[in-house]
Amino acid sequence: MTEKLAIGVDVGGTNTVTGLVDTEGKTHGERSFKTREYPYFEDYVERLVQDIESLRRIAPGTELAGIGIGVPNGNYFSGVAENPINIRWYERNRDGSQGAQILTIPFVETVKKHYPSLPVVIDNDANAAAIGEMIYGGARGMRDFIEITLGTGLGGGIVANGEMVYGYGGPANSATSRSGPAGDCAAVDAGDASRPMSPPPASCVPCWRYSRTIRDQAGSGAFLWRR
Repeated sequence: MTEKLAIGVDVGGTNTVTGLVDTEGKTHGERSFKTREYPYFEDYVERLVQDIESLRRIAPGTELAGIGIGVPNGNYFSGVAENPINIRWYERNRDGSQGAQILTIPFVETVKKHYPSLPVVIDNDANAAAIGEMIYGGARGMRDFIEITLGTGLGGGIVANGEMVYGYGGPANSATSRSGPAGDCAAVDAGDASRPMSPPPASCVPCWRYSRTIRDQAGSGAFLWRR
């Protein structure tokens, strides 16, 4: 049977970190770059794709199951990041000058242009961190807890009765500081690529968690596979 791996992307205010992970949460490789070196969103995505392709090359013969993206103010319902407080991206004018700030960032739509056949899902990074802790981290066995993430900003995700708490429209449960939430990752619904999921049902593929301020090691996984 072909081994399935997935890409997880942590979009932080300082760094963007991408990992290639398996069903057990093992990281097979990672790449990173400075988020703020790419003020134009189109350039940022092109740089992100370079890292994704670099990771795919280190695991030939495997199947890429999907791409999960954790981003401040990411909305898993709509697939966009809604005015992330600690990240700024801009349009590029025709003359090459800097244009208006992009407030509603079409992450899923833009990444899927490069990977149209793959499930691509985003979520608020702190929510994704909570999922990671619940499945493979310090919150294993817990059904009610709050995850606090510390990075460029401060964020939080809430799990109640074993389910991620989502408010109407997606972001209402997020606990964020003025500097914005800090990042981890998202999860992808492998059962229906067109349908955003409400983690953690048994129909998703892995993504990747990365937070040096939460753990001393480089990262841990937030994965749940279709059974």
